[in-house]
Amino acid sequence: MNLTVVIEKSSIDQEFLAIAANAKPGISFFGRRYIQVHGYKGHASIDAMAERVIAIARDKILPFNQAERAVGVKIAEHITQIYNESDLIEGKSNCFTRLCCAVHEFFVQFSIGYNGNSRTNTSLTRSIWHDDFDGGFNQRFLSAKTPCSLLRV
Repeated sequence: MNLTVVIEKSSIDQEFLAIAANAKPGISFFGRRYIQVHGYKGHASIDAMAERVIAIARDKILPFNQAERAVGVKIAEHITQIYNESDLIEGKSNCFTRLCCAVHEFFVQFSIGYNGNSRTNTSLTRSIWHDDFDGGFNQRFLSAKTPCSLLRV
């Protein structure tokens, strides 16, 4: 199956956790950050995974049960790790790719405002994932004390 389609239709379950756990980040020649997963066709944006988790949490009517929360915590940890690994890959990439990443980041910073941390300004989704409200969406999702109703923004 196509990885992008699977992510778009995923819910907080073991399949999505397996995708997040097995995702290998990369950066295209023109600076686009993506993931590939063995067993799935094509590649998907790293942001697509984070956007899907954010959308699921925002649209959830009933609170997550303990099993869903445990899986969600692991998925959030993997997505944060994937973002960090993509930063390392960018640092090792060629000059042109780094230039494309810098140009892209400039436009993202221009559109959402500079928050003092250039790493979280690589995309609007990443900015929300790391810096939204109380320390970032990922931290609110990871917090066992956060009621699911507070995940709606």
